[in-house]
Amino acid sequence: MNITPVNSTETYEVAQTTVLGALDVASILGAFDYEVVEDLPPEEGNLSILSIMDIENEVVNETPNNWTYWVNDEQATTGAAVTNLSDGDNLTYSYGPPSHTLENATYTLTVNVTVLEGVVAPTPTVNVTPTPTVNVTPTPTVNVTPTPTVNVTPTPTVNVTPTPTVNVTPTPTMNVTPTPTVNVTPTPSPAAEANVTIVEPMEGANVTAGNVTVSVNVTNFTLVEPTGQENAPGEGHLHYYLDAPVPTNESEPAIPETGEYVVSANTSYTWENVTAGEHNLSVQVVNNDHTPIIPLAADTVNVTATEEVNVTPTPTVNVTPTPTVNVTPTPTVNVTPTPEPGANITEQIIEGLSDQENLTTFVGALNNSTIGEELEENRSYVICAPTDDAFAGLGNQTVSVIMGDTMLLNSILGYHVIQGDYTIEELVQLCENATDGQISLPTVEGSEVNVSLTEDGQLTINNIIVITQIQITNNIVVYVIDGVLVPPDTPIPTPTPTVTPTATPTVNVTPTPTVNVTPTPTVNVTPTPTVNVTPTPTVNVTPTPTVNVTPTPTVNVTPTPTVNVTPTP
Repeated sequence: MNITPVNSTETYEVAQTTVLGALDVASILGAFDYEVVEDLPPEEGNLSILSIMDIENEVVNETPNNWTYWVNDEQATTGAAVTNLSDGDNLTYSYGPPSHTLENATYTLTVNVTVLEGVVAPTPTVNVTPTPTVNVTPTPTVNVTPTPTVNVTPTPTVNVTPTPTVNVTPTPTMNVTPTPTVNVTPTPSPAAEANVTIVEPMEGANVTAGNVTVSVNVTNFTLVEPTGQENAPGEGHLHYYLDAPVPTNESEPAIPETGEYVVSANTSYTWENVTAGEHNLSVQVVNNDHTPIIPLAADTVNVTATEEVNVTPTPTVNVTPTPTVNVTPTPTVNVTPTPEPGANITEQIIEGLSDQENLTTFVGALNNSTIGEELEENRSYVICAPTDDAFAGLGNQTVSVIMGDTMLLNSILGYHVIQGDYTIEELVQLCENATDGQISLPTVEGSEVNVSLTEDGQLTINNIIVITQIQITNNIVVYVIDGVLVPPDTPIPTPTPTVTPTATPTVNVTPTPTVNVTPTPTVNVTPTPTVNVTPTPTVNVTPTPTVNVTPTPTVNVTPTPTVNVTPTP
């Protein structure tokens, strides 16, 4: 037979003893259409099946769905145009995703093959091209006894004459008696939809406040731990919700805007510290990337939680041979301790980071804060921990101001705590799947952080690179980041700039040099010689006594020491 693919004008000659030839004969008998496409190499026969009965190969939810075939329950490994059939072969065409089986295929078309012996000239080894018998599930099986290369018209009795293009060694004319006319419409066997129902507690139930366990039943779905793997049909995990609306956006992770949620691959989960009052409990089936499966699969029940009533026991009366003594026992008082949410979470984080030499400032911040009071033990968190170098970038004085202000410190640390359980690999996949390449995640502080990828694929939070991750517990993972996250509208204190006064220059007091006062030399006054004045009486002039001038003593001036003036800060 000759077949022309839809994407080419070239015509290919295909033997009717092949899988593709059987489909051609079946389409004639069943009055349905099929199409082939040229997309295989020559050794595979060039042609593959594109559609049967207008059911065409297509991509559904990013998963390709295609036609393939099975011979005696063995899946195809060669092209349909070159795979020959034998008498009695069971041939099935199936439609579904790459990993589908005959049991979960979306559509199937079954053909029972009968091949008459014959010799086709000039190739002696070629059996005469048969018309395969077609069994179309669920319509009646059409057993066609074929003759060589035949155009079979389903009339009560057909005399089959070989077509001119085939030299057939004449055999007796075969009468083909068809079964009643069959409209071949393959019955789709759609994959059963996933479903989840809450088994316990039931709708409207009264439960005891405190620990409330939700048990569910999941059908037509395989639960696996979310480890960052790609989405796969019929595979994923569960999101449990407490007092939260069930998310419905199929393109975003199923994270509720209010209430609480946890991620689990188990069919039960226990909520702790549930307060008295009315609550709604929900569960939802999600894909590996946390997005809701479509169609949605979720269930919700409304319950009322009441405080446990402690009944005072009736006093026990112990009767002894002595007079009856009524012993009134002290009633047992069950004291429900007030939970300390997160009281030991910070301790676990601090202990888990104790050997991290580059996170000492962050550990110190946890010790100085009361952020643990805002964390709950049954929740999952991603803790973003800036390195010591990241804190140093703020300046020592800024860090000191933050450490000294508990309210500001709690706000900043709360913005470093993302609600939810994500590995770096999972967030990378979520960003890759997002339409704009980024997602927003809620924090304990109340604002959201923006998660995206760099051009080289590195994960960033508010454009700060995530260096690595450290698993602390099953519910707590620490991301080491190279910057400090600052909550929106939270001013980081700017320290008063250090005023460096213009230092009084170092005054080197040049000491007054030692002054050696040269004493005035002793002046020996030569007395004026006696003058005998004649006739003036002799005047004895008393000579001016010798004046001994006491020299000014040598003055040693002690130099003023050099004064180094330290500038006032």
